[in-house]
Amino acid sequence: MSEYCALAAADPETLWLTVANAALGVAVLICCVAIVAAVIYEFTFRAHRRAQIMRNADAAVHAMFHPGAGGPQDGESTGRNGREG
Repeated sequence: MSEYCALAAADPETLWLTVANAALGVAVLICCVAIVAAVIYEFTFRAHRRAQIMRNADAAVHAMFHPGAGGPQDGESTGRNGREG
């Protein structure tokens, strides 16, 4: 067994095959990391967008059912009950 390992290590073809396999392994790892990063980015982007849509929907529903509850417009001063100008 030790003779085979010594002969295999001395063979230039085996050396280049080992180097090529190592380079391909590194390339595959880089691609896997890129895919995982893209999937994580996509999920976080969609979650952020979904939360933003829900915030906008909540504001629209609130404005629909409470039309005057937006507060003073253009720096107007409201009175104690909100109707005096």
